[in-house]
Amino acid sequence: LTAGDIAQWRGLAGTLMPLAPLPGTLVLRGSDTTSAPTGGLTIQSVSPARAPAAQDTVITIQGSGFTAGTVLRVHFVPLASPNGAFDGLATTLVNPSTLTVKVPAGRVVQDYVIQLTNGDGTVTSSRTAFTITP
Repeated sequence: LTAGDIAQWRGLAGTLMPLAPLPGTLVLRGSDTTSAPTGGLTIQSVSPARAPAAQDTVITIQGSGFTAGTVLRVHFVPLASPNGAFDGLATTLVNPSTLTVKVPAGRVVQDYVIQLTNGDGTVTSSRTAFTITP
């Protein structure tokens, strides 16, 4: 895999690999209606979305279903590397839809997914990346 390969794939939509043929007798059954999940633990936004590696930064996480408890934890998981995961410091529950957490200085410059372990032990992850910048 080269940088050229990655550049060619950017912006492509659809199936990038051939699919196996489906049998003509295949019948799919199910409901024709769907609905979004309601309630529960979600992360909707992170502000700021970037933090400099050289300094501590307090970020605000907005979402729903946040609860206090001994297991409340914000964990940062690298998107492209097996190294560099870390826990945020001083996680504070402001209200059921707002948390603050300190991102400590000295972390690896890269993109992270935020994994939240709620006070009741439930877990969710952010859909967007949080970035440590140089």
